[in-house]
Amino acid sequence: MTDSFIFLTILAALCTFYIGVSYFISKSIHSKKDFFLGGRSFGVFPIAATLLATQVGGGMFLGTAQEPIKGLLYIIGLAIGFLVLGFGIAEKYRNCGAETISEVLGQKYNSALLSNICGFISLASIIGILLGQAVAARSVLLYFGGENTWYVFPLFWLSMVAYTFIGGLSAVIFTDMIQIAIVILVFTGIFLHLIFNAPEILLSPEGFGSITNLFAHTKLTSADVSRLVMIPILFSIITQDLAHRFFAAKNGLTAKLSATYAGVALLFFGFIPFFFGLRAKLEPIIIQKGVSPLLPYLQAHTSAFFFILAACGLIAAIGSTIDGLLCAGSSVVANLYTRISNHADNKVSLSQKIVFIFGTLILIASYFMPASIIDLLVNSYEISVACLIVPVLFALFTTKKHLNWHSGLFAMIFGFSGLMVSKIGTYLFLETWGFLLALILSVLGHFIGDFLYTRTDA
Repeated sequence: MTDSFIFLTILAALCTFYIGVSYFISKSIHSKKDFFLGGRSFGVFPIAATLLATQVGGGMFLGTAQEPIKGLLYIIGLAIGFLVLGFGIAEKYRNCGAETISEVLGQKYNSALLSNICGFISLASIIGILLGQAVAARSVLLYFGGENTWYVFPLFWLSMVAYTFIGGLSAVIFTDMIQIAIVILVFTGIFLHLIFNAPEILLSPEGFGSITNLFAHTKLTSADVSRLVMIPILFSIITQDLAHRFFAAKNGLTAKLSATYAGVALLFFGFIPFFFGLRAKLEPIIIQKGVSPLLPYLQAHTSAFFFILAACGLIAAIGSTIDGLLCAGSSVVANLYTRISNHADNKVSLSQKIVFIFGTLILIASYFMPASIIDLLVNSYEISVACLIVPVLFALFTTKKHLNWHSGLFAMIFGFSGLMVSKIGTYLFLETWGFLLALILSVLGHFIGDFLYTRTDA
């Protein structure tokens, strides 16, 4: 049997298992709340595992292999973001009693308009991240099957959609725990295997020198570094796919501890994809078009057994991110549908239809996306950070019962305007520091909106 056949057989078996588990779980789902939040009954370990699974995806591994320095900064930003959430933001999310971040804004600003705008912005970011995972999945499957197995990627994607719309968040969290265990065991094992058999990779002067040389010749500016670290930190605070887990936690303390444990775990484990990325960058290997350098590197330096394990680990990493994003994105769509149509529907069937349609549309759109995974992920974060970080933080930390909706709207408009200015001015200072401009303008907009509203009332 070929490596490709073994890999695809394992993949098919895992997907079938996940769908079967989802069907079993679905028997206990009776409402929209059960479907999207699992009855708010999850403890620390399941929430921490699924939080980690949302970030340790194929985008992290394959994107870091493409651009290891960017990938390392991205991973550091995500880990710090988890720790920031653990300092109290995660607990505040859970104590709001909402289902989505857009609901949090709607409640605090007492505005359906702000809630809807937030919903659409959150949805746009989730779509961008999902497209990044789709690019990663197609890269892995293309390497194994080639162009002749074009049908494997859509079948894999639709299987992720299937078990998500059958079992909802409970199925997602159960499969995430399995998938993150596979990812950590497989890649930690391969990392230790490589270090044990070739310690000179890290410990010799030549190995260390090649790594420092790569850092020395990076073309990243201080502004690029700041952007790659800060945007993931800020996005972690306001992204629906993470907040969705906190909303489903048993209580505020559970949410807080889960975020902290996930952040610590990511700081330790994040070195492994960076190590693989460095080695893939430094090795003279032939790379097929559309394929991440990680796969050729692993194939060249591991046995067939370890290589198949690595491929399974990558697919598990990708799947653990896809399912959660599908569930979180569909939750946003369901809430937007309820508010816009003014029709509260608690039926599970509607939630399932939304997941299926949403996942299928993402699959179609993924064929039109570029191959740069890290850039795609970071660009997906920017609009949410620019528009939402300021009003969301005000909503979470204010002692007022309600904030005026003008301040929230002005914060969004000013933040978005700052981001657009930075995108228009090519080769300007603002091009790389644009997210800071957006944040400053967003804060200014919030105070201006509050001032104008107060003056109008007076």
